[in-house]
Amino acid sequence: HYLQSRRYHIPATRPLFIPMPLTPFGTMGAVILQRGGMADRKQMFDIAVTGPLAGLVFALPIAYWGVLNSTVAVTLKQPGSISYGEPLILQWMISMVHGPLAANQEVILNPLLFAGWVGIFITALNLLPIGQLDGGHILYTLLGKKANLVSRLLMAAAVGYMFYTGEFGYSLLILLLVFFGINHPPTANDRVPLGTPRLIIGWLTLAFFIIGFTITPVIIY
Repeated sequence: HYLQSRRYHIPATRPLFIPMPLTPFGTMGAVILQRGGMADRKQMFDIAVTGPLAGLVFALPIAYWGVLNSTVAVTLKQPGSISYGEPLILQWMISMVHGPLAANQEVILNPLLFAGWVGIFITALNLLPIGQLDGGHILYTLLGKKANLVSRLLMAAAVGYMFYTGEFGYSLLILLLVFFGINHPPTANDRVPLGTPRLIIGWLTLAFFIIGFTITPVIIY
């Protein structure tokens, strides 16, 4: 994000890392603060999309390397034990390397696999197409003002899901999204064409949310 902002001469702060010492992640990634209304549609797309793509360049190979060096063991779900939800992309990697697992089997996390898992989860979380998240920026550059309707519908669905299931683990994220704004502000010029390659890259990047996100990342028995 920062390098692309410098490339387009868009005023932006250096990356500000967000520590999360109370979770097993240690961090929730980093953000940069930009002056609003400076970037046009294409510039905003490039700034937004290169963040998650750069993260996945490292997260996916590291996760796969971790799977290659992992072992499978029979797990006993004892009270107080912790398990981590597996997104579709990680399930595919495990199936490719270890084959189908039995219901009582689980891949044992090693440092590389855990690092890849965190990278995949944080990247997918940031691809939520809402507000000021990377996914919100990308969706706005793809759909324009229609993206705001999608953001509001997704936010309503997320809140409804939390109350329906009683799982409020994403409450802080919801509050932050509401605080910073669910709707995406206009770019300096919404009419700048993206071109076919950027459109394809944009939709494929957003699609990673489906295979990379985990609704329940940490399971405590």
